[in-house]
Amino acid sequence: MRRSVPVVLALLLAGPAVAASAGSTASTAALCGRGLKVAAQAEDGSVVCSHGPDARLDSGLGLPTDPSVPSAPCVGDGVAGTRIHVLYGVPSDVTNDYANKVDDVRAAVDAADAYFDGSDAATTQHLRWLCSGGAVQVDNVTLAPIGGDGAFTFQDMYNSLVPRSKGKKSTGPSYKDPNQVYVVFVDGIDNAYPYCGQGGVDADDSPGTSNRNNIGPAYSLIACWTGTTALHEIGHNLGAVQLSAPHSSGAYHCYDESDVMCYDDGGSYFVGPDGMSGTADDGLLTATCPAASTLLGGTTEDQQFDCNEDDYYNPAPAAGSYLATHWNLASSGWVAR
Repeated sequence: MRRSVPVVLALLLAGPAVAASAGSTASTAALCGRGLKVAAQAEDGSVVCSHGPDARLDSGLGLPTDPSVPSAPCVGDGVAGTRIHVLYGVPSDVTNDYANKVDDVRAAVDAADAYFDGSDAATTQHLRWLCSGGAVQVDNVTLAPIGGDGAFTFQDMYNSLVPRSKGKKSTGPSYKDPNQVYVVFVDGIDNAYPYCGQGGVDADDSPGTSNRNNIGPAYSLIACWTGTTALHEIGHNLGAVQLSAPHSSGAYHCYDESDVMCYDDGGSYFVGPDGMSGTADDGLLTATCPAASTLLGGTTEDQQFDCNEDDYYNPAPAAGSYLATHWNLASSGWVAR
């Protein structure tokens, strides 16, 4: 299981084996890697790792979806090989509104793919969406209830996709294909989930297709239904942003302001050497890609997937550059080349 680490035996996330003692919370968290946390844990003790949920912002992750972008294409036959599998999910104690919301999901998917395709002017690239009937497939899935605690979590979503024998669970199919990244647009949780979304990621910056971020399955929860949020969480699923990246925030994001994967996340870059926010040594967002976006009506926010293509995505990195010698999302199995 990608980004999953069997605690009793050893390690999204199936990768190098790492042993830990059963029942040890500290050792389980340590398996996620530096700066990552356990986002969900399976009955077998395996864990899904993440930097944590992404904040709701007035800009950046919360930007509206542009309705004028083209439909996300179905690469190849739309089914074979690695695929990004889109789901509409709704807690069982919330009204299912799939018929009225599926077009909103597809609009966000279209915008996410358009952003990705527009990230490099010299090449055409798309994400490998799972399709049915010539269009991106959107499954209708009933999730665990919000319940009396009034909260919905990444763990609840995960339990719903990978059914368990106890606790909050789903009676539907199991979503754990190692060839798939599962992106779940969750409806009806505005008061139960105070974030924009969350995606699993592995702490592995090694180059080449054996990188742990290139092994599935992986999972994302999308609460802000925008193209930027969807692409941001998918970016995490595919391995962005590693702590070694040139413009790392220190918390699996970056600090290039015009970038889908960058915002002030309170990481070590933003708090500065003294580790305290609001002091003179705090790092600031930088604006190094001034060209206005054509996808959002000329606004300057979140116009590129990787500003200057130097932190996590470059289809043609220069020899000896960071992305030529470290994990590059252009090598991902979920990217069409």
